[in-house]
Amino acid sequence: MPRRPDPATIFGVRILPVILPILAGCALQTREARAVQPDPAQALQSVDAIAESVPLYIYQRDVHLGREYQFRNSAQFAVINKDRLRFHVGIVDYEESGAETEPLRVWLEDASGKRLDPGGRENPRVTRLLLPYRPHPYRPADPSCVKPPCFERITSVIEVYEGQADYVFQAPALAERKDGFTLVVQRGGDVEYRYRWRFGDGTEVQHYGRTKVDDEIGTIAVPGPQTEVVASRREGESW
Repeated sequence: MPRRPDPATIFGVRILPVILPILAGCALQTREARAVQPDPAQALQSVDAIAESVPLYIYQRDVHLGREYQFRNSAQFAVINKDRLRFHVGIVDYEESGAETEPLRVWLEDASGKRLDPGGRENPRVTRLLLPYRPHPYRPADPSCVKPPCFERITSVIEVYEGQADYVFQAPALAERKDGFTLVVQRGGDVEYRYRWRFGDGTEVQHYGRTKVDDEIGTIAVPGPQTEVVASRREGESW
């Protein structure tokens, strides 16, 4: 059976309920991933190219899982036509309710800060993910880990959730704005994810929260290659 780690004993420190009022009063936390890339709208002229952006990721750790894992929140958009964009958003949470997209506040900002609201939320789904692996510490001459990063299978599998939904935005020549735009996803009024795309020659991507050390030691991204999908349901339906 998937296990749910006890947060009261993580790192050997008991977490007391008294910290909750303190956290509730914290200011809005902003996290931003950004990219510069060729304008995907140019692909509308080709039958071979796909008119979509590079995906952007915002990584974060969760107190229930410790430093071995990172939740990978994501956003990517596709150009439907010059006036319409479809953004695919993914959020990950330890609790099922925290992965639902219905409570999210989502909007698009242009370079001047002007906001555009989506026409609606489409295809909302929640997926159950298993974390059957953990990083395997590297030691020289260890035959089970010749070159890091390495992973080992665990018996007490952890279960978490990913929510996904599409948001469609429409405005005249929206896809042709050369100065780009930023998708803003606000969770619970205290965390704001910002996914920023600008357009130019070449491609440069800066995800948020993932370091070179995380890659070297094998910090597990969730979702990612070391996670497994158990089941998926439409938001509002039962398993």
